[in-house]
Amino acid sequence: MTTTLSRLARRLGFAAVAIAGVSAFPSAAFAQANVDVNITISNGITILYYYSALDINLDSTTLASLLTTGCTAGTVAGTFNCDVGAAGPVVATAAGGVVTASFAGPGGGAINTAAVPLVLSNVWSVRAVGGASANTTVQISRGADNSLVNGGSSIVINDNYGINTGATSALAGASPRIVQFPDPGLGGLVTGSVALSLNLTNATATGTYSSAPGNVNYVLTVTNT
Repeated sequence: MTTTLSRLARRLGFAAVAIAGVSAFPSAAFAQANVDVNITISNGITILYYYSALDINLDSTTLASLLTTGCTAGTVAGTFNCDVGAAGPVVATAAGGVVTASFAGPGGGAINTAAVPLVLSNVWSVRAVGGASANTTVQISRGADNSLVNGGSSIVINDNYGINTGATSALAGASPRIVQFPDPGLGGLVTGSVALSLNLTNATATGTYSSAPGNVNYVLTVTNT
């Protein structure tokens, strides 16, 4: 015969088993891991970007601004009228029945066509990190081929070079020229310019002045990084 007490004991036993089952199989799991990442750049690196060929168009407007300050355009395209003011008094001479008054020829001006500066803006760039120092040094030197030919005419690149960071560069003596700057890193970029000196005295014809393909007019070198 089942008594009330035995029925209560049986119910309590079933409850204990159910509670034990819940304890053995939790309803949710949780895990956590913390990670620390370290990256080592084991060697320094320097990257020099440059143009291996430069094509420049020197048109009549640019030449006019260089050579004809204070002049007005003539009626014929590409001509200019330049009033250089009054000529100083001269003493006339007579010989063979002819009186000659000798003036200095006008148009000398202040420009020296044998040494015209040419700035090549933003023609090289550098990325750099690490190496032997925290700085990078770039040098410009004279190439082996410095005469640009157009038939019987020519433009000579003089032995005077300049280099600088930024868009402008100054000429101050003969090559080589050197510029040094802090390593800009891989994400940074230092861009620079080159200045040349041109001898235009034998540029007597229109057209393209060039040296042979592959000739070297100037050299850029990373000398320290």
